[in-house]
Amino acid sequence: MAELGTAAYVQWAENLIEVLNGAPADVDCRELTAERAAALQAARQLVTEVSDPLTVGVVGEYSAGKTLLIEALLGMPGLLAVSDVATTGNVTAIHIAQAPDDASRPTTVGRAVTYCTPAETAELMSHLHQELVRVVGPEKLSDQAVSELAAARPSREGWAALTTWCSEHAGSVLGPVAGSLMKEIQSLDAAYQSGAQLLGRRYRVSDEQAKRAMTLPDVQLAQAGRAGEARADVGEGDWVPDKVLADTSQLIRRVELTVRVPPRIWDLGEEGGLTLVDSAGLNSQESRQRDRFLSIRELRDIHTILVLINAQHGPVGSEQDFFDMLREPTADGRPQRPEEILRECLLVASGRFDEMPVAPAALHAALDSSAALTERKLMGLADMAVLNKLVKAAYRLPLGTQEKQLVLASAVVGLDVMARAGILRLDQDFRARLRFDQALNRAAPVVTLWKQVAERLDEDDHGTPLGRALEEFAKDGGLDYLRGRLTRHARIHGGPLKLDAVRRRAEAVDRHRLSLITIARDCSPEMDELPVHDEIHEALGRTRRLLADLRESLVLRSESAPREAARRRIEAEAAGLVARWPQWKRLFGAVDRDKQLITARESAITSGLGSIGERAARKARQLGLTVTDQASPKTGGTALPGEPEEMLEQFRDCYRELLRVLRGQVLAEYEQRLDPYADSMDELYEQWESLAVRQQGEAKPEFNQRLAELLVIVDVDEWIEQFRQIPAVEPKAADADAAYPLRLDRALTWHPEMPDGRDPLERHIVHAVRVRRELVSALLYLVSGHLAAEERRIASTADKYIDAAEDLINAPDTLELLRSGTGGTDEAPQTAILEFAAKLEMLSPPTSGARMSHRLRRRTQRQSS
Repeated sequence: MAELGTAAYVQWAENLIEVLNGAPADVDCRELTAERAAALQAARQLVTEVSDPLTVGVVGEYSAGKTLLIEALLGMPGLLAVSDVATTGNVTAIHIAQAPDDASRPTTVGRAVTYCTPAETAELMSHLHQELVRVVGPEKLSDQAVSELAAARPSREGWAALTTWCSEHAGSVLGPVAGSLMKEIQSLDAAYQSGAQLLGRRYRVSDEQAKRAMTLPDVQLAQAGRAGEARADVGEGDWVPDKVLADTSQLIRRVELTVRVPPRIWDLGEEGGLTLVDSAGLNSQESRQRDRFLSIRELRDIHTILVLINAQHGPVGSEQDFFDMLREPTADGRPQRPEEILRECLLVASGRFDEMPVAPAALHAALDSSAALTERKLMGLADMAVLNKLVKAAYRLPLGTQEKQLVLASAVVGLDVMARAGILRLDQDFRARLRFDQALNRAAPVVTLWKQVAERLDEDDHGTPLGRALEEFAKDGGLDYLRGRLTRHARIHGGPLKLDAVRRRAEAVDRHRLSLITIARDCSPEMDELPVHDEIHEALGRTRRLLADLRESLVLRSESAPREAARRRIEAEAAGLVARWPQWKRLFGAVDRDKQLITARESAITSGLGSIGERAARKARQLGLTVTDQASPKTGGTALPGEPEEMLEQFRDCYRELLRVLRGQVLAEYEQRLDPYADSMDELYEQWESLAVRQQGEAKPEFNQRLAELLVIVDVDEWIEQFRQIPAVEPKAADADAAYPLRLDRALTWHPEMPDGRDPLERHIVHAVRVRRELVSALLYLVSGHLAAEERRIASTADKYIDAAEDLINAPDTLELLRSGTGGTDEAPQTAILEFAAKLEMLSPPTSGARMSHRLRRRTQRQSS
């Protein structure tokens, strides 16, 4: 396959998890233990990410109306922490499932908080340290203080030096940015001191606790939740006491909600599920850098990103800042997304469009004017600068290959439409807290005005994105239009974007694997390794690389050039075979010395509908009449030797011969591809044979069996024999008869009607050559599919052969069998860490040219069925 699916990465991660869980438990190496834990978590995240639904991230500056818009999209007012001021302080993930009953109301079925892992917390503190070093220079502090700050770099072991430095310089005049960073560092450290035991865990929370967790520290919400004293032994999955939640809010990675939404509100289509991620804003004065860091971690692998622009003032630069932020590589080793991938996942919408500054008089004047109203003219009206910026940003940010799109949305308008339709209920507390009625009163005339503009645009400038967006805004605040665009984008672009995210996460997981191999070998006990054991490891490694190279050459390599060369050889062979038929000599010799064609016998004069006798017989059958079964009389026409019946058998013979030639060429081609590896295969054969000879008479039968299997794997003659034993394609006479281009009920007729002045001999020769070419073309068409089929059969055989060989080499008992057969049994306990490293080394990640092993494919088939 040219491109891997996500299943290959999942299988690789599952195998890696299996090896990591089998790591030796009695190894005293803190670095190995920590790296193994990080690798396990990364591999599990990879498996989880593939099974998760497609994800839509909603981003934008503070007060853009993200949270209220999400509630409106779900038809669940009050689900999140919404206020009339900026509120969101943590990333919130809403897992949306389709409710089976269309008449049911949206419901919440689960709430939880997930804390950062120890590694993520250390990375966050390192990020804050780097930003502080960047803004604090010698012009503000002494060189010694600056050097001490640079040296106070956090690590997984802690960051005491950094917090001490912040405490010592808290009174220094370093500017608002540095002061804010120092407060963030101290706040994060205080949270860590209170809740280090919670890191990496997930806890259930109540509705009010979830709102508290997703709220900025200085925003006052109703106090509620599960009261209780702070406990250090809170178990994963248990309810978190209020005080613990409050003290550790800076360590929360994200809040998670699970909801069910009926199709009448949001039809998720075939996807059946979606995850909306409400990001923290980018302009918080209390936790700006923390929010930025967590937003990158949570949104860098999002499949669709909805950039929400506040229509009160238009783009402010944070949208492009966010775009640039997502392009940065991450601290855990994942590379940045290519710009074309990132732009493909962007959608743009304008929130709070009912609050956009507008001059009603200018719009009314444009509506009353007899001049045509176009999108361009509308954006050029007085006091339309914000609309102009909104439209340009919507057209500029996404990838150019996507269609121009624009969504103008208002949660207030959309919620009111749903409430009046009886889809949801807006209680008085919600209305009072958001000053909903006042906002709705301001929005009503705006909606009416934009509806009139949309209708006029539809008349004068039909089909513009702005006209469609205004029309949808007037219907229900643009909510249904936005739902449809999100679902459609996830369906069209989500698969490739998800694969890209999985591939990049797999790269990060593989860095953990490679790091573990190095650490395991560095911390392995000192011992005298038997030279034969080194030889075994070296031979196994060479054999694995050989199989990878053979797979590339025999299975995965593009065959366009070799196949074209083979096609030309077959074409030449077919032309030669047909040219040797004796009929051509008779046809070309059917001319006397005066260049007159010699008539062989008369044939039936036919038309495209058949002879009159044939048509009469068909008519009789239709009428149910019995007629004589005699041939129609032949009249007129000129015929020459070389009846189609004479050529059919030779056509069949050529078909059989071409298949034989074709098979020989394909086999020769694959044997040629083996030639570059013959020397290395012979060397490996001698290496394994030498090991077998040295242990002859002493080794166990299991050892000898495995060595014999390895010898077969590296024997080039065995590979050639394997190919030659593939059954040949059996030619079928019926196939040849069906492809035969000449009519058996006709002679080779030469039409008497020819252009004036044309030499009859010339026409005779040209016609004969044309017939021969048609026969050659028919043969080529007949065998053309067999060329690719033969290549596929050999490639498939090689693929299965390599699968079996790789399974045998990578089998857990192979290394143990080979070592035990050479006196390595007593050292097994001491070499457990080395064997762990060897197993990790075997687990190379999938690549674009990799294939799943036969065993893994069977497992996938069972799981999918």
